Amino acid sequence: MPLTFEEFKRSLVNQTDLRFEAKNLDEFNSRFAKNPNVIFPVPVSPYISASVLVESWEEGIPLTKFLTQ
Repeated sequence: MPLTFEEFKRSLVNQTDLRFEAKNLDEFNSRFAKNPNVIFPVPVSPYISASVLVESWEEGIPLTKFLTQ
């Protein structure tokens, strides 16, 4: 099925609107809430807009550490 212009536009908007990214982070945090080994940054609500996303800092292990083993 061919991709219409509106579908393409919606896809691009979702990738550039940081409010969408904040919603994704909330969803990941919700789905992994019971797993102490998985942590995602938490969006800071007053500082979220289409062009700005402020989130918590989380310490982590670089993915490359796992890929080189």
